[in-house]
Amino acid sequence: MKAKTWFPLIFIGLLLVGGYQALRVQDSLGLLEAEGFQVDLRLEHNPLLVFDRQRRQGALVYPDHSERFGLDQVDSVTWVELAGSTQEPRPELRIELRGVSLQQLRISAERPQLERWHRQLEAMLAAP
Repeated sequence: MKAKTWFPLIFIGLLLVGGYQALRVQDSLGLLEAEGFQVDLRLEHNPLLVFDRQRRQGALVYPDHSERFGLDQVDSVTWVELAGSTQEPRPELRIELRGVSLQQLRISAERPQLERWHRQLEAMLAAP
């Protein structure tokens, strides 16, 4: 086969794998919700990061499982402006966790979305 034929096949294959992984993450999230976890805040990241305000818990949601943690295991939430060479600084939200498999999450999104997530997360962490 020619290279022109392989590229579309590889591209379609990657799309199918990505779609399959997204479905598996949704299945893991569904199992978490079936256990009573109420998703009050959802941060799109890989892995998916969700928070339950009432239970004061967060969870990292993977395609094959989820890992819960208490809000007391969130060591810090930091807003960082990453300087670009030719563009305005790009914001990033950094979340430091303790006692879970993933110790630091670096979340990038559009500025308004990140600002909203940052406010919501800070309010959740400050609540008794």
